[in-house]
Amino acid sequence: MVELSLAEVKQVRAAHGGTVNDVILATVAGALRTWLTDRGEPPVADMRAMVPVSMRTQDERGTFGNQVSAVFCRCR
Repeated sequence: MVELSLAEVKQVRAAHGGTVNDVILATVAGALRTWLTDRGEPPVADMRAMVPVSMRTQDERGTFGNQVSAVFCRCR
């Protein structure tokens, strides 16, 4: 588990471009790679991670109910 301040995440985003979500995804992907490598199980070329993605439109923000899909990202 890790705790990051939103200000730190925004600093990284500003320095490298992208979005706050991109920074979080990169952090989680790096942690997964480190965890696997530390266990002696380096990630394989075709490993993928499921990332939940909101399907809400701008007008639907703040409404109730789940509107989520999944994106499968290659871990490199």
